Amino acid sequence: WKVPPCISNWKNSKGYTIPLDKRLSADGRNLQDVAVNDKFAALSEDLYLAERKAREEIKIRNDMMRQKRVREEEVREQQLRSLAAQAREQRAQLASQPAVPGESSREAQDRMDRMRVLEDRAREIERDKRLEDAGKTNKKSRDEDRDVSERVALGQAAQPTSHEAIYDA
Repeated sequence: WKVPPCISNWKNSKGYTIPLDKRLSADGRNLQDVAVNDKFAALSEDLYLAERKAREEIKIRNDMMRQKRVREEEVREQQLRSLAAQAREQRAQLASQPAVPGESSREAQDRMDRMRVLEDRAREIERDKRLEDAGKTNKKSRDEDRDVSERVALGQAAQPTSHEAIYDA
C-alpha cells in the first residue's frame, strides 16, 4: 500500500518538490464556493463616491487658495507700483529744484550731476535689457568674450599692476 504523506503548504522538512495541483488540493480552498456579500458592492460604490467627492472638494479648496494668492500678489504689486511712483516723483522734484533750502549752489550742482548720471545709467541698463531680450549681445559681454590676442590687438589688454608682474621669471 502506498499511503501518501500529508502535504502542507507551511512545512516541507524533507525538501520534496510538491506539484502545485497537490498543494492546492491539500489546501481545501477549492472545495468552497466563493460568495460575495451584496453589501460589498454597496460599500465599494460608497467608497468610490466618497473619494470622488473628496477630490472635488480638494480641487475647489486649492482653486480658492490659488485665487487668494493671486489677489494678494496683485495687491502687493499695486502697493509696490505706488511706492515706485512716489519715489520717481520725489526724485523728479529733487532733480528739477535748483537748490534745496540749506544747500549751497555747489551742492545743488553736484546733486544735479548725480541725478543726470543716475538717469544715464538707468537708460543704459534699460537699453542693455532690451538688447538682451532681443538676443543681441551688449558691448560689455562682447569685450569679456574676446580672446587675449584680440584684446592686445585692440589695445584692451590689462596692464600689470604690481612690479612683480612686469618681469618674467
